Amino acid sequence: HLDAIVFATGYDVHLSGPPFPVTGIGGRSLQQEWADHAEAYKSASAHGFPNLFFMTGPNSGPGHNSLLVFVEGQIEYAVNGITTILSQNLRYLDVRADAQRRYNERIQRRLTKTTWMSGCNSWYLTADGFNASMYPGFATQYRRQMREIQLDDYDAAHSDSESSPAAHDASVRVATSTA
Repeated sequence: HLDAIVFATGYDVHLSGPPFPVTGIGGRSLQQEWADHAEAYKSASAHGFPNLFFMTGPNSGPGHNSLLVFVEGQIEYAVNGITTILSQNLRYLDVRADAQRRYNERIQRRLTKTTWMSGCNSWYLTADGFNASMYPGFATQYRRQMREIQLDDYDAAHSDSESSPAAHDASVRVATSTA
């Protein structure tokens, strides 16, 4: 039994997701889901990948501040998520698809008003012009949204419950080796 796994895998700005396979509920692949347009809730959680929290997830790139400010908020969010799981005796937290969709629609709407979406080609845009890199607000706004877990935006089950997000094992599996 593991309480937590922490991966310190480095950082590649052009890579959508971790540099190793991540398998969620029902065998879904994070790399496949993020192949065209990476999306996460608050840059930190992805629907179908319960109990998985990201650092430097989609749309967490600052264009005006240190990335460390954003990472500190993501660490705080992950710790709050883990603390919630433990203190409420939960098996999992899985962000709801509708909450993730609403969050990303709002982010993409806000991005349309930024210089990052002014029509130029750049490293932070996909070939079709989608921006999964930059956060369209102030670092203080980002940090404020990361202060607490909004449980209404998550599916959860108590450890003694038989339910799971999709009647599947609610764990996320990662490869231990890419060789």
